[in-house]
Amino acid sequence: MAFSLKLKGFNYVAYYNRAYENADSLHALVNTGANATALDLEYGINVSNSTVYADTTYTDGLTALASTIKEASSDGLSVMVRPLIDFLNTALNYSVGDWRSYYNPANASAFFASYKTMIVNEATVAQANGAASLCIGTELDQLTGPAYLADWTDIISAVRGVFTGKLTYSADWNDNLSPWQGQHGLAAGTGNLATQVSFWNQLDYVGIDCYAPLSDAANPTLAQLVAGWTQVPTDPALLAVTSNQSLISYFESIATATGKPLLFTELGYESATDAASQPS
Repeated sequence: MAFSLKLKGFNYVAYYNRAYENADSLHALVNTGANATALDLEYGINVSNSTVYADTTYTDGLTALASTIKEASSDGLSVMVRPLIDFLNTALNYSVGDWRSYYNPANASAFFASYKTMIVNEATVAQANGAASLCIGTELDQLTGPAYLADWTDIISAVRGVFTGKLTYSADWNDNLSPWQGQHGLAAGTGNLATQVSFWNQLDYVGIDCYAPLSDAANPTLAQLVAGWTQVPTDPALLAVTSNQSLISYFESIATATGKPLLFTELGYESATDAASQPS
């Protein structure tokens, strides 16, 4: 079984204000043979008023984003703009570093209104500076089901109004298990990655943030790691996601069900002895 990867690259994240100005790893990234990069700014979640905001400490500026898009493009990289939203301060029942998929806004209308403003601003910068694609959201799958379709349709329409490149969304790889359920009053989703993101048909790619376990071996061989993708898994949790398919066949089935090409927007294994079994 052979696969051809069209886009090969890295997320290039600005985790703090002036990160892009103070450090530059783009040339080193190019030297790995990459042909693509995703540029990520870090926005905060204000739990008290259910809004997304640019944090003075953690959010780099749109001017820096613009110049970094141009720099990456000049290095021959296909650029995706991909904002992240996170809990940057402890508030109410949320702590710094809590997973964004656990967020349950008290005022969904306020949240989506502020999110729309943020993403349209980013889309405008992406268009003006030559970005090839835009990711409209990351790991907010608890808020992407059919109940929120109208909100996302409005956002996508507004983004399409200012950006002519390709659009995607970064979904949790294991949506079939609704990993957010029970957190902050959140209910289970549709139980199907192809339908939990209710607006796939309005996008150009199915984006997946994939942290699937590949092997429980203490020091897995290359063959074992390949088997983690190509063979039916023995791990019960992973098997529950793939429905008795191999991991790669499962993802192919999502692409088929949605009629969209698949793009891994995150795929990572840290330098640790348990990376293959607990990549996230």
